[in-house]
This record gives sequence, structure tokens and C-alpha cells, in this order.
Amino acid sequence: MSPPRVAAADRWLGEAAGVLGLIGTPLQIQELRALQAHLAFHKGRLDDARALSHALLQASTGAPAQGDPGGSRPESGG
Repeated sequence: MSPPRVAAADRWLGEAAGVLGLIGTPLQIQELRALQAHLAFHKGRLDDARALSHALLQASTGAPAQGDPGGSRPESGG
């Protein structure tokens, strides 16, 4: 298997993100975030990949992702 073409993927996902931000469906935006997480992993940006994966999980389940510091805070009444 050849190495991933991260530079090309970065350009393509950047273009797709601009369009999907305007007219994308929730499923398409979810798929974009998954691809962005994969790309971040292949670029060695592990913290970004982790954050994107957690956000993706939270969006798909509606619950805070495991290890999400915001998930343990009670909601304020204000």
C-alpha cells in the first residue's frame, strides 16, 4: 500500500469543509470530521485527531465523550 497523500487530502478536505459548512447535511459534516480526524492522525497531529474523534463521538451519541472534561460539569442555572 502506498503512503497516504496527506498534502492532497488536506487541500481536498479544506475545499469540502467550505462547501459543507454552507450546504452540507449533518451526515456529510459528520463524515468530513471523521476524514479530518484520519488526516490529523496521518499528519502526526495526535491531539487534533483525538479532539476531532471525541467531538465526532459526542455528536453521534449526543452524550459527552469519555474523558471529556466538559462532561463532568453540572449545567449552570444561569
